[in-house]
Amino acid sequence: RAPAPAMPIAALRLLARLPLAPGNPPGLSGLARAGDGTLWAVPERARLLVPLRVHELGLAARRPPVPLGGVPFGTDTESVAWLGEGELAFGTETQRSRGEDLILFARVGEVAEVTDSVTLPYAGWGLRAAVNRGVEGLCAAGGVLLAGVEMVLERGGRRFAPLARYDRATRRWSYGRVALASRTGKIASLDCRLSGEAELEVVAIERHYGTAWLLRFVAPLGGELGELWPTAVTDLGPLVPGVPNLEGVVFLPDERLAVIVDNDTGGVSGPTELLLFAPARR
Repeated sequence: RAPAPAMPIAALRLLARLPLAPGNPPGLSGLARAGDGTLWAVPERARLLVPLRVHELGLAARRPPVPLGGVPFGTDTESVAWLGEGELAFGTETQRSRGEDLILFARVGEVAEVTDSVTLPYAGWGLRAAVNRGVEGLCAAGGVLLAGVEMVLERGGRRFAPLARYDRATRRWSYGRVALASRTGKIASLDCRLSGEAELEVVAIERHYGTAWLLRFVAPLGGELGELWPTAVTDLGPLVPGVPNLEGVVFLPDERLAVIVDNDTGGVSGPTELLLFAPARR
């Protein structure tokens, strides 16, 4: 099956580039949206959560950053998903070659504390994780977690990102893959929401230095995850001059999307920003 053609640039528009207030940690790598509209951003190595609120005048801090405890030493928090009722999940990676990574579960109050974890084995794809490559995308809906891994599978001359679905009731993983759009990009973020009774609608950022694509696809809630193909592909590069390091992505109301910029890739450069996108007016 061939991938969907790229959507024209006019299919999306950049609404705003909203800088975060000074004092917030750099290097924000994941983004999740809670039921009350709070956006939770997580940096890779600073043990904090940054709560944000988008409103009609721009971007505001929901409250000061929340300390995050219980993350194992040497583990980077690369992605975050809202599970409901004050619970978050984090996708992780480490700076060594390995056969698995952890998904961490945390309760959020005045502080956030890791309370549980589950292992994602890479043997399901016949892979070992490379240094600094791990669970870059994580989202939750319908009782499952969907995890996207920052590595590449080659199949029939095509590039795919490893994708896994975790059923929280059975505590079992299902393995699949999603087709990538570019020659160099890897999965950097995921968000998902229910689409009918048996599917998830998924939005993903695929990126590399100077490359940024938005993918939309559907994934089954049950059964075999299998091979998935984007139903819409948009090149974000022409919409965002300079193509910053786009990381976490979330659905917002009214079909808008929010994307966090990771401004620390081997050194802090430029501001931490939240980008807002919307469908282009027709």
